[in-house]
Amino acid sequence: MLKRNPYLINKAFRSYLIASILAAASTSIGVVVDGAVVSHLISPKGFAAINLAVPLQQLFVTFHLLFNMGAAMLIAFAIGKGNRSEANGYFFMAVCCDLLIGLLCLVGGGFFSERIAHLLCSDAELFPLVHDYAKVLSLTGVVYLLLPGLCVFVRTDGSPRLATMALVVANITNIILDILFIKYLDWGIEGASWATSISYLIGIGVTLIHFRKPFAMLCFCASLKGVSFGRVILMGVPMALASICMIIRLLSMNHIVLYYWGAVGMSILSVCFNLLILANVFVSGTVQAMQPIAAIFKGQEDSQGVRIVVNNAFKFLLVCQLVYVSFILVFPSVFSGLFGLNGPDIANEVNLAIRMAALSFLPFSLIYLLMVVYQLLEEHGLAIFISVAQSLAAVPVMYLLARFVSPMIWLSFLIGEGIVFLMILSATVYKRRCDSSLALLTLLPIGVLDKSIDFSIKREMDDFFDSLRYIDSFLMENRLDVTVRNQVNACCEELILNIIKHGRSDTLKHYIDVRILLFEDKVRISIKDDGIPFDPIRYDEKTGFGLLIVKNFCKDMEYKYIWGQNMVFLNISNPHT
Repeated sequence: MLKRNPYLINKAFRSYLIASILAAASTSIGVVVDGAVVSHLISPKGFAAINLAVPLQQLFVTFHLLFNMGAAMLIAFAIGKGNRSEANGYFFMAVCCDLLIGLLCLVGGGFFSERIAHLLCSDAELFPLVHDYAKVLSLTGVVYLLLPGLCVFVRTDGSPRLATMALVVANITNIILDILFIKYLDWGIEGASWATSISYLIGIGVTLIHFRKPFAMLCFCASLKGVSFGRVILMGVPMALASICMIIRLLSMNHIVLYYWGAVGMSILSVCFNLLILANVFVSGTVQAMQPIAAIFKGQEDSQGVRIVVNNAFKFLLVCQLVYVSFILVFPSVFSGLFGLNGPDIANEVNLAIRMAALSFLPFSLIYLLMVVYQLLEEHGLAIFISVAQSLAAVPVMYLLARFVSPMIWLSFLIGEGIVFLMILSATVYKRRCDSSLALLTLLPIGVLDKSIDFSIKREMDDFFDSLRYIDSFLMENRLDVTVRNQVNACCEELILNIIKHGRSDTLKHYIDVRILLFEDKVRISIKDDGIPFDPIRYDEKTGFGLLIVKNFCKDMEYKYIWGQNMVFLNISNPHT
């Protein structure tokens, strides 16, 4: 029996992963370097002030996750189904939501900046710095929605490298403008905020290049036909709730640490949060690589493809976080020194806190990835539970430790993650008892669909003949009408043969994925390869008689070139069932 080879899926995942990791790294490192620049050019108090304003930035992230990430998932489903108008409808809806929220932020920043600053900071010494930084942040809030949003849509539409380029350009520009505005123009902390906003605007300009490309499926067209705002919200709620709860967590922990540890504790907490931001490089990059590919496979009803992508994501994230956490445990002074907290009177406390906090990064990463998987599988209850529990579980633990065992306060992150993991494990054990076809923890289907075959062959003639025999045997076992069987065999033969003959001429091993599903009234065929871009639907008379036969047998054909791969989808009617 022929089996599915993960070659094409792994290749797509790697191409997205590299781009997504670079994008996440540029963003996270940009935030960390931004904090380090402010700490050195202004003062450590300026660094603390930026950290106190993080809940406002997290609010923008919340709206981005609610509208943009929710819409991106539905766009990927629509692309997988081949429904371009639906994909563009969700794209247009998300951009409109970004612009509306940006307008509300502009009004709020203009009239309520002091109230916003009071919500963020209760310390009179830090309040002026927080106010100056947060006011500019509010006035320019729309760019904090549009840049990450457009990057997600561009990445989903098959241009992960351009999305990465936009974020890299934005973050490099941010660092340059930080130095210019703070050191040479003497704009202080307000200059740091303007530097970020202007750099994000430049990044938006880079993303717009994508929509001029000929293969882009998404375009700016004012149509909401066939889309549902409720579905966008439902898909975006888990990640958005996680962000809202993160805001509550940040505010709560800021107040707890300020009350029990003062400004020194706040500086230590800022370092821990910045280390978590760096850990998020791997989390965000992995999620951004996994999500569009897995969602498109789900739109194609390819459960095996989804499973391969998700397993790749977990393996990669596990290895990366083990290496990162080990480095922190062995060399904590490298990170404390980066933020200027390496004095003899504080170094030991900072290094101990960093080690304790770092122990939580691995469970945090894996639990967050599970939430995204549940979101993809539309297990909304579990996804929403994680989004709330993961952020808030550590807060009461921190309060109790701060009050009764103050030096161990930084273990609250690890204890909180442990509590959440045990609750998830219990819930998935119960679900698996109800349905044994689901995998533990991920809840992914273990088997394959009934009346389907899903296999890969090498781009060689020997495998070609094996595949034809395997396909015909499958069709005969399912007692397909002889006319339909001949049509399916002929279409598969011509398309696979065309790939073998006209694919890339290098000596590397290449695989062709073939998937056939039997329905009540039709047979669905999908054939994928990583050869030279070629659309069999738009052939001319010189292309060959074989493709003409395919088009005569099948009036319902679709071609896509995405992830550097040719994808052909055919539906052959089966009226004799």
